[in-house]
Amino acid sequence: MLKFPQPGAVKTRLIPALGAERACELYRALVRHTLGTAAEFARDAAIAVEVRLTGAPDTVAARAWLGDAISIREQGEGDLGARMERATREALGEGATAVAVIGADCPRLTAAHLGAAFAALCENETVLGPATDGGYYLIGLRRPRAELFHGIAWSTAAVLAQTLATVRRLALSYRLLERLDDVDEPGDLATWADTPAAQALGRDRVSVIIPALNEAAQLPAALAAALSGDPLEIIVVDGGSVDGTPEIARAHGAVVLASPPGRAAQMNRGAAIATGERLVFLHADTLLPADYAAHVRQTLA
Repeated sequence: MLKFPQPGAVKTRLIPALGAERACELYRALVRHTLGTAAEFARDAAIAVEVRLTGAPDTVAARAWLGDAISIREQGEGDLGARMERATREALGEGATAVAVIGADCPRLTAAHLGAAFAALCENETVLGPATDGGYYLIGLRRPRAELFHGIAWSTAAVLAQTLATVRRLALSYRLLERLDDVDEPGDLATWADTPAAQALGRDRVSVIIPALNEAAQLPAALAAALSGDPLEIIVVDGGSVDGTPEIARAHGAVVLASPPGRAAQMNRGAAIATGERLVFLHADTLLPADYAAHVRQTLA
């Protein structure tokens, strides 16, 4: 289940930290990981991979993003539950003996998780992959079960509990998979940074981390100098400024995190979400030379 990647329309809860463009870039990276995982699993199993897409302006745009090799269908109308119920019902009605529905929010999803889901469906009527935020990253079925998709408070911490309550009310046999982290909120960015997919994107790149507290007067020059070295990202960790420091950082395209004041705590918070292979910790009153990234690489080598 995918959304077309338009800035401002995907990963909206990450926009306060990343901005609309970076949130969209992260969503694209999560989709690449998810589709790659599904393709890896499908190579070794009799599994068809289908994208149910929403928000694409037209078929040309959808194909330009996802390519020509994968089946793409519209999600259709209704809330998330109605769209997932439609996808499962149609797949099973077209001859599938089992179906698993996933999103693109889970960077630790592997082919082994998908294999475990379909193995569980050989002996159970449904399978769920719990997410640590109270939702689920996978639901699998052998028969259409519309009740599992209605009356759910989607995008809340109650999704899994409400779904399991329905499963038990219907007396369905079920299996729970390993619990995994989604990436939806700024606090989840450390989960993304610690994955092979994120580390591959950050290979040989530099992340600049700036702890800040009321730095509006000097931050613009520091950001401009840091940007001249083409870093992968600039992360400003704000300790509670009241002078517009976070807004200045966002205007320069920086990732902005909130933190209790304290330079060490702020630097650690920035390092936890950084995806660059090399980290530069910078005072907000310091101007880096244009070739700082090369100096960092040479020195660390």
